[in-house]
Amino acid sequence: MSDQMVIKKKPLWRRILRWIVFTGVGLFVLVLVARSVWNYVATKQLKQEIARIRAAGEPLTFKEMDADLSKVDEADDAGRYYAAGLALHIGRKSDELRNPWDAYFDAARASPTSRPSEDMILNADKIVEANKPALEMFDRAADRASYYFDMSVDLNLGARLEHLARIRSMVRLLSLRTHRQIDKGDADAAVDSIVCALRAGRICDRRPVSIVYLVKVACVSVACEDVRTLLERSRPNDESLIGLQQELAGINLLDDMSRMMMGERIYMLKCMNNVVAGSLKQQWIQDEGTPAYPQWPVSFETMPWLRHYTVKYLREFPKFLDAMRRPWPQLVDTIAKDDFTPENILAIPNPLHSLRLSIVLTGRAVAQIRSAQVAVMIERYRRARGKIPAALEDLVPAYAESLPLDPFTEKDLLYSLEDTGYVVYSVGDDLKDDGGRLERLQRDGDSKQQPDWGIRIRRLPKP
Repeated sequence: MSDQMVIKKKPLWRRILRWIVFTGVGLFVLVLVARSVWNYVATKQLKQEIARIRAAGEPLTFKEMDADLSKVDEADDAGRYYAAGLALHIGRKSDELRNPWDAYFDAARASPTSRPSEDMILNADKIVEANKPALEMFDRAADRASYYFDMSVDLNLGARLEHLARIRSMVRLLSLRTHRQIDKGDADAAVDSIVCALRAGRICDRRPVSIVYLVKVACVSVACEDVRTLLERSRPNDESLIGLQQELAGINLLDDMSRMMMGERIYMLKCMNNVVAGSLKQQWIQDEGTPAYPQWPVSFETMPWLRHYTVKYLREFPKFLDAMRRPWPQLVDTIAKDDFTPENILAIPNPLHSLRLSIVLTGRAVAQIRSAQVAVMIERYRRARGKIPAALEDLVPAYAESLPLDPFTEKDLLYSLEDTGYVVYSVGDDLKDDGGRLERLQRDGDSKQQPDWGIRIRRLPKP
């Protein structure tokens, strides 16, 4: 018998199993290393981006944004009256006020001489009377020039949307009151009601993220529609018209939009709070004393991915800030490009928070505001001279130092005389003059497409 030992080969299945185990462990270690490297790189890039924003002197917290606002005494702050009015508002659920509001306005706006049914009028008066305490609170707030109270959006999504729905419902209520005052012949009170609705947009200024800002745009659009009804159906005194013109001229949604851009980035960082490195978060992003913000779900696997897309968001965001510094026509052209689509700009694509949509809707609202302002000037001209002007240039300098411009072209608004009235309008975001063809606005500033944007006065009361 040989002294050499015979070495038996292990079965094939055991060799395959051992290879699978070793390969699996190796791949797992490789994935861990790759994940760690990716996370390290993404974290470093995120710190660099936040440091860049800080070095540029741009706000990273809402507290820093608020530093630009002048603080006022609590007694002079309109905010507490807005808060009380929203709390006292009856029928603030969407259908409780929206359905009668829709029915009344569908009947009232069909033509300059149309009138709602008696049942609609009784129902409208009932709603206005039931909400008299809430309306009085908003009237008191409108009398105060300063607004600093925090009507915060630091809530969960459901509570925040309910909060914003109350604001929109309250503006509908103000609009309903305005129409009833017009129908009753109290034109000067109707002007005050429109001014109250325009100033109510201040509620949205302290936390100007896009969803809040768009509520302000919608509220302003509703008030501008009421200006048309006012000029077609009533005869306010000259002092009221001058005040309304000044109020419309004082609304600057373009500056508000720039602030909204900053607020949107802050809010995004708030929502991504849990993906930011701890020391950096505490030093630069965390606002002391503010409620928790909704957080994106984070796990061991998703952390590098979320940090990577947060970096992408912060790097792409300056495109919007740069575009905001350009004249409006160039801004519209810039955001129309493919690399400005919400899917490419936002780290987590969400059409509800589309900055591009905010820019377009702002332009349309500005066109409405400026057209309404010119319409008030035309009414003042008509009162003084017994006829409407042949051209808008006739309004200068007696009724304005200069005419407001079309936000989409930076040229004069267009003006056309009609059989029983006139139309003042902007060419809109399609930049095409459709001859003042204005479709009825989708209520509350929705993005319904229409050829031109402005105001049509279909009937002129006796001067």
